[in-house]
Amino acid sequence: IEEHFQKSFSAGDNQFDSRFEYAEYLFWASRAPEAQVLFEDINRRAPPNYRKRAPKVDDQITRKLGSFRGAVISKKERFFFIRSGLYQKEIFAFFRSLSNFPYENLRQGQQVEMYLRFDRNGPVAVSVKCV
Repeated sequence: IEEHFQKSFSAGDNQFDSRFEYAEYLFWASRAPEAQVLFEDINRRAPPNYRKRAPKVDDQITRKLGSFRGAVISKKERFFFIRSGLYQKEIFAFFRSLSNFPYENLRQGQQVEMYLRFDRNGPVAVSVKCV
């Protein structure tokens, strides 16, 4: 599978969907630093409207990921960020993704469990629960 992904695009081309699917695959394969490089390339070079938001449903990769844990590192009016050992950058979460806890009570350092989907920037937390 990996060879197929690698052959589906080349340096400097506009095969953003191929890069995106490969980045998801790398994340699933526990190679998050490599996935992050691809997501950064996509975000830098893709058209402005390309995958601005994570999809509302799982795709073939995200349905296999399972849940992850992390801690809230910052909170804004309608979104928050989570730090997890699985990814070097913070993970975005929309306030409505929090399912078992009032958003106004969410605090920095709060431990959470989450499922992930991806947008052009990388992982996005969905179905977040406080633990």
